[in-house]
Amino acid sequence: MELPLKIIIIVAILALVLVLLSTYFLRSSTESISRSEAERIFNSDCITYAQRDCTWEVTREPEFENYLKACRVLYGPYREAYSCLYSLCNGCFESMDLKCSGLCKICNGHDYASVERESCCLRYGSECSSSSVDCTAACP
Repeated sequence: MELPLKIIIIVAILALVLVLLSTYFLRSSTESISRSEAERIFNSDCITYAQRDCTWEVTREPEFENYLKACRVLYGPYREAYSCLYSLCNGCFESMDLKCSGLCKICNGHDYASVERESCCLRYGSECSSSSVDCTAACP
């Protein structure tokens, strides 16, 4: 009982397709991380970034890719670096520089509106003495 050559070729092609599909699905399932692993990575890195004052420089580090991948598992695949670092990480939600920059803009707005700005500048001086934000134009 000999099988025709066409049937042998079709079976070989089907077997090859099945092997390729199974390899693809196995590889893609091992690359994704579990939700619990994503929570662990996200939370521990968030604490680390908050201790480092949530500077944007952390996004250039190779480890940030794992943080970003964990963020996307937890909060959706459309998330980008800014929202993962500054909107979703509680320790970085309002970093010192972000807060002081906003306060400086408020004091600057007081100046433009000809409103008393001394109390605003006093608050800026007391809360933002260690900040790298330069507010000398609004609060000389």
